[in-house]
Amino acid sequence: MVLVVVSASSLVACTNGAVDDQPRPPSSPTPGPSAPPPAVDPSCAPVVENIVKGTVMDPALDEISGMVVGHRMHGVLWVEEDSGNDAAVYALEPTGEVVADVTVDGATNVDWEDLAWARGRLWVGDIGDNERERSEIQVYSFREPDDRDATSVDATTLRLRYEDGPHDAEAMFIDPRDERLYLVEKQFGQPGSAVYAVSLRGLVPGEVGVLRLVARVPLPAVTAADLGPAGIAVGSYLTTLVFPWSDDRTVVSTLEAMACLASIGDEAIAMTQDGGALYSTGEGVGRSIRYVEI
Repeated sequence: MVLVVVSASSLVACTNGAVDDQPRPPSSPTPGPSAPPPAVDPSCAPVVENIVKGTVMDPALDEISGMVVGHRMHGVLWVEEDSGNDAAVYALEPTGEVVADVTVDGATNVDWEDLAWARGRLWVGDIGDNERERSEIQVYSFREPDDRDATSVDATTLRLRYEDGPHDAEAMFIDPRDERLYLVEKQFGQPGSAVYAVSLRGLVPGEVGVLRLVARVPLPAVTAADLGPAGIAVGSYLTTLVFPWSDDRTVVSTLEAMACLASIGDEAIAMTQDGGALYSTGEGVGRSIRYVEI
């Protein structure tokens, strides 16, 4: 068996072609070693080109930073916007049409960066910290609406802190089997990104859960993540790595194994319910909603 090692960004550039609204990674703010190229599992399916499924039609949704596929409201993509915007989530058709605008009561959008779905609930990650100065972050959760006429939900707030001081993060997912919430830091110029986790069991409003380092992934500038039947997807501006489930189907052992590449990347990614594909979109007026089979 031959182990293939490639540059994720160069492969995406070759397979994806020039795209007018494809995001470009910002310059690294500090010098440092570049991330090693990811080890690609030889059993992965060939990388295929992504396609445009739709366009975000509402011009007010110009800072989308998180997305997840709806389960109770079947067929929609839930999205939220970045810092300074309303504390709200929006249900979109894959075409980009807004079909629900839902205020999250009891929440504040300090720096919302990702969405997750677990056990019938949506989880909003107020986890961004560009200056790395927040002593605490928070995650809001509420039952996913199943009615397109829904206008508001009541949120539960979970307060969190890192065991080793503040980090900036834009990627979040939840494993409903072990009831743990995972965050992936966003950083530049380092060989990989740290993954932190906290158990949700017994964590009650008012307590501060402690996020502890559990793994690393070979990708810098991580902007999004999702967990689903195909494994764990971790994305940056240009590239997404999909880690197929390990034999024991635990998050840490899965992230320690080799990954498959997907020709998609942006501020927000979401895995379909059957695990067969990914969606992505991001910041900007009239952004495309992209789709790729994995």
